Amino acid sequence: MHPKAFIQTVYLGDRGCKQIIMDGWNSEVRIQVTTVSRVRTTTWNYYSDEDIINGHIVFSNVESIRMEPSGYIPNDSIAELKVEELDDGMFLFTFSAYSAKGQDSIEVITSIVASGIHLEDPMKPGVKILE
Repeated sequence: MHPKAFIQTVYLGDRGCKQIIMDGWNSEVRIQVTTVSRVRTTTWNYYSDEDIINGHIVFSNVESIRMEPSGYIPNDSIAELKVEELDDGMFLFTFSAYSAKGQDSIEVITSIVASGIHLEDPMKPGVKILE
């Protein structure tokens, strides 16, 4: 599935970013989310049959990653996930989540240039969810 169409099937509202794993040897970035839900109609409407608890959003063939502002680790609610197609067949994925410490919170925007995206369920390791 094309990354733009795929992202439209992923619901991350009211969810939190648990961890970001950068795997340089495999050119992969994984973002673990408290719960990943799927959207199978035009709106989410609390559909939970395909929920992935502690699911991973996996970016493949990663060329670069940047987090702005630097010095903060996303560890709180997710603001958005979007994608933009680049001229060279790659995609710019923008993942926005908050970094919270005590009463302070700041939005951290993670920009990832990669060729693909899929989901993984920790209960089914190695199985790529592409549709």
